[in-house]
Amino acid sequence: MNLGYKKIIVALGILLLLIPIFFERIHDDEAFYWNQTKMLISSGLIKLPEYRMPLAILIVSPFLLLNDSIFTPRLISVLFSIASAIIISEIVKLYSDEKAAFISSLLFIFSFQTIRFGTRFYLDAYGVFFFLLSIYFIKKMKMGTSGLSFGLVLLSREIWFGLYPFMILYSWRKKSTQSFLVWSLLPLVLFAFFINYTVGFEAYFENSGFAQTSRYISANIYKIPLLLIQSWVEFSIIHIITIFGFVYWFIHKKDDLIFLILPQFLVLTLVPGFILNGAFTQYVMGLQASMALFAGPGISLFWKKYIRKYPLELTVILILLLQLLLFSYLATVLSLRGAIGVHDFGYWYDEEVITLLNQKAVNESIAGLHGAFIKDTKEWFWPERNVEMVLEKEPDWYVVVEPQVIKFKTDPSNIKDVEVYYIGHYIILHSNPRGHLHELIESNEEFNEWMLRG
Repeated sequence: MNLGYKKIIVALGILLLLIPIFFERIHDDEAFYWNQTKMLISSGLIKLPEYRMPLAILIVSPFLLLNDSIFTPRLISVLFSIASAIIISEIVKLYSDEKAAFISSLLFIFSFQTIRFGTRFYLDAYGVFFFLLSIYFIKKMKMGTSGLSFGLVLLSREIWFGLYPFMILYSWRKKSTQSFLVWSLLPLVLFAFFINYTVGFEAYFENSGFAQTSRYISANIYKIPLLLIQSWVEFSIIHIITIFGFVYWFIHKKDDLIFLILPQFLVLTLVPGFILNGAFTQYVMGLQASMALFAGPGISLFWKKYIRKYPLELTVILILLLQLLLFSYLATVLSLRGAIGVHDFGYWYDEEVITLLNQKAVNESIAGLHGAFIKDTKEWFWPERNVEMVLEKEPDWYVVVEPQVIKFKTDPSNIKDVEVYYIGHYIILHSNPRGHLHELIESNEEFNEWMLRG
């Protein structure tokens, strides 16, 4: 990609990804990974996070030692996302032209997943970066470096293990299996030693993403087909431009890289988070980035054949901007989570909740994502949407992120021992003295997680 195109990508990265990190609402997973990183730091950087792939947390932890702020890991995620857009362009240039490479980068940086999850402390931006780096080096026939990069990919999320056999087969076709395999196994072997040293293999796999996937699929086998249909329909809507370019290139050109892209559709179909929560999730980010590798050349090829008189780059940017505005409107009016736009703005509410807890929750127990950011808390735990767990533990404070999960038994004014605060869409409950939450709320039996898809 020429310098002019790269400057535009970086500029768009700053506008679309970097500046928004100061206004985006905190997500549950961010709080959890934040807490895991803080635990890693407190252990002297020698105890890996339990039951989570450690790559993102290991990368972020040294920087948190320098600046203890949620914006620190967000900034690092943005840098990885922008770097991924640049790598996409470098890969595309190997089999297409500069213009197509630029379009591929645009499709990635404007995608729902990059804007929503590539700017937060999630695992996915790191895995996508090293996967694209692995593809770049495998195209350059630097198989050992490619293998090492993919070994790091495997430490980002369990989902990438589904692609590992295809990467090995691809390296075999390049007649460099041994080099790729040895270097890709190196990070896994080191991780295995740490797992054995900390929690042990049995405990790790019982609580890992692999076990969660197996349990979910076996318990919901009859529900999965309909949920998957909805998930793939959602995927086709939010990535319609990328899909068009991808299919057009796939039909008209041949590239053996397709061998590493098509299996990702199958792998994604087996991910519980994608099945249950749909395409508006972080799990799609890797597939979207992979499809962008063909989508840019596909759109460029189509444009040269049918629509030559209009400037391609400017037209695509305008279309993507209009798409972003449309999706931001739909994300706001259709979300049951209280989202504001694709970025999901609302950090000012988080800041207000954190201020409240810092003032009033000293040496008290907190359930809910904001408790992870309170320094003087007695205990914090992350219940996700498990209201029964909260009522069983009866913490002093319960921050309800999604009001749909609870049901009030009576008017809050009737329970004098529980204070109720409303900040944005959050509901904050304070039992004073502790032990009275169950008198006010119960789990909403009418709530199902699929109601919060997207």
